Amino acid sequence: MTKETLVPKNFSFVITVTVLGLVLISILIFLYNSFVLDNKSVDMGSVNGGDGGTGIVEEGKASDGDDLLPSPPIDRGDSGAKNESEQKVVKTGSFDITVDDFDDVSGKIRKYAKELGGFVVSSNDQGVGVDRTLVMTIKVPATAFDSLTERVKGYASVVNSFTESSSDITLQYQDLKARLKNEKALETKLVEILDLATKVTDILEVQNQLSQTRQNIEVLESQIKYYDSQIEMSSVTISMSLSSESLEVTGEKWQPVGIFKEALTSLVELFKDLGSLAIWAVVFSPVVFVIYLVAKYITKRVVLK
Repeated sequence: MTKETLVPKNFSFVITVTVLGLVLISILIFLYNSFVLDNKSVDMGSVNGGDGGTGIVEEGKASDGDDLLPSPPIDRGDSGAKNESEQKVVKTGSFDITVDDFDDVSGKIRKYAKELGGFVVSSNDQGVGVDRTLVMTIKVPATAFDSLTERVKGYASVVNSFTESSSDITLQYQDLKARLKNEKALETKLVEILDLATKVTDILEVQNQLSQTRQNIEVLESQIKYYDSQIEMSSVTISMSLSSESLEVTGEKWQPVGIFKEALTSLVELFKDLGSLAIWAVVFSPVVFVIYLVAKYITKRVVLK
């Protein structure tokens, strides 16, 4: 008895298609590994700088694509000195000192500030004796700031505190200058357009823009002027109080005339109070008299019973 093997008629076709499919998939995997993954590794290497992934490009080397961009010039000469000369700094100082004599020290400070080309912005003198304080704000040229602070330290009996601060406003100052330059260039263009305009509507529109531009120029110029004044003139605030040694020696001034006036005023007030009491007594006397008569009548009736 013979066994028959059941084989599909298209079995060889199926085998052939399967083999060709596997070969095609292998080729696609090989191409993917060869091109796509290699390109990714190259890109990562260029991003990381090709030096262990540190991302640092060494001097004299360039990463991929850097040769297409012009390298900025490197100034290794006097750029630091140039930037320092263009630096805009506002200096301020604040003192808290004790002195033996307010008038003497404040007079010396005023005189020295004037010699330096400065002036007193404000002065607040209040209180007497132990409670007296004097606060002065002085403006001097920035170049004389250190001279003034050293002189104030010499005038003081004790320097309780001294604070010095410097604010760098270079960026703000340069920004204002650049904006002012642009506004002035716009003003020039608008004037040229206004000269060429013929229509009334165009003339009015350009005039409005020109007016706004000129207002912006005035604002920017005033801000720059304010910054210039702050940069050129430094501010020093000095708070003074009387030293304990001076208080023990001088004490408070005795003013007998003032004391006499105070006593006399008190005496006058006493007479005023007595006069007011007498007036009240006169006004209410009838009422008091009636009450007296009623009380006396009631007392008599009680006694007679």
